Amino acid sequence: MVTVFPLTDFETYYFEAALNSGLEEDVYGEVLNDTVIILLPSGTNLNGLIASFTCDDSWMAIYANDVFQEPGVTPNDFNNPIEYLIYGPGGNPSLWTVITEIETGQNEHKYSDISIYPNPAKNQLNILNANGYTVSFVTNLGIEVYSTEIEIEKEKQKIDISKLELGIYYLKFENKGEEFVRKLVIEK
Repeated sequence: MVTVFPLTDFETYYFEAALNSGLEEDVYGEVLNDTVIILLPSGTNLNGLIASFTCDDSWMAIYANDVFQEPGVTPNDFNNPIEYLIYGPGGNPSLWTVITEIETGQNEHKYSDISIYPNPAKNQLNILNANGYTVSFVTNLGIEVYSTEIEIEKEKQKIDISKLELGIYYLKFENKGEEFVRKLVIEK
């Protein structure tokens, strides 16, 4: 009989203000499948940030760039996405990617009214308050796979995504020279 060990997941991932100069409050990431996305305040120095995190009870060791990671202790350069290997029982590694983004401070309030749900999504995506925007679905490789215009008269637009492959997409919203991006996970 073969024993199968479970993969280990991040439960929380955040930057504590007390450990990271320049942060006025703790900043928590959004944990999705095998990715964590964190939106940091404008002006945050991404070099040398110290992440705090919790994992489910099965983790044994965590490495990033071949360096052992200790929550709340080990600094990293977050100017580029960081890949973590979380080793669980039996030595099975889980691969996680942490992506940090900086708030631009431009039109944040306007964009915060736009919602996409559910996220993760399966067959249908709802977009709320994006009247008049063009929405493009872009893969992790930067390939646009679908694009549609949100009707001006509709507050809520339903989009059939059943033909898209499962995975992570970036939704690029564009309207009159303004643009912003939201992340979407598609599960089947």
